[in-house]
Amino acid sequence: DRSLGDVVSEIADERGRLDLLDAGEGPATDIRAVLSWSYESLAPEVARVFRLLGLLPGADADDAALSALCACDRRVLRRHLDALARAHLLERSVDGRYRQHDLLRVYAAEVARRVESPRAQVAARSRLLGCYARTAAAAHDVLRPDEQERPDSVPEVGPVMRVSDSSSAQ
Repeated sequence: DRSLGDVVSEIADERGRLDLLDAGEGPATDIRAVLSWSYESLAPEVARVFRLLGLLPGADADDAALSALCACDRRVLRRHLDALARAHLLERSVDGRYRQHDLLRVYAAEVARRVESPRAQVAARSRLLGCYARTAAAAHDVLRPDEQERPDSVPEVGPVMRVSDSSSAQ
């Protein structure tokens, strides 16, 4: 009873996407209920990483960015990411980046908004943006070694993505 364009528009709205996948026939056909079974079986610290993944502005990230987002040591974070991958709640690409299926990312964002305080959400995003700013500054240093001055707004401490040559800096 709706046009294909209307359906595509509804699916494009991440906040309503999971609602569209509820067949209305109980927990076995409610996508949130099904995803919650996997989420609720996670250890608390792994569940926190899952939630924070929902705050990522893009589809994927490397362990430096996720370490900043989660305020977690990389070794500990990798164990949590491995647990999420074993539970099929996260995928690791061959180039070392991590990503969630779109529906998992939408669910993680919903859970993050429900469980994490607004202050915790802002802090996580700020740490991530700080990592991106430090990485951009490191890339600038590689690409333009003669211009070493950085803006005051770039935080000096925290994880930085790997920038070792001009190829990785671009």
